[in-house]
Amino acid sequence: MAKKKSLTEVMAKRMREVRKQKGMTTTKLAEKVGITQAQVSRLENGHQGFRSATLEKIAKALKVPAVVLATDDEKVLALFGA
Repeated sequence: MAKKKSLTEVMAKRMREVRKQKGMTTTKLAEKVGITQAQVSRLENGHQGFRSATLEKIAKALKVPAVVLATDDEKVLALFGA
């Protein structure tokens, strides 16, 4: 049985996927969110947890609802066209 991913792991993976889909670099995302590129990297690699305010800023910068970054449920993602 596969180990269930933590919420941080799910958000890290989704953040990277959405950022790449949008054609945005980690540097550009960092600028839009007001954090460093190193912080973006740590978030995407699951080495740093997400604060709710930061998650909201990232979602806004990527122009997606925050739920898109917080789930890997295909049915939920389909509802938001993600």
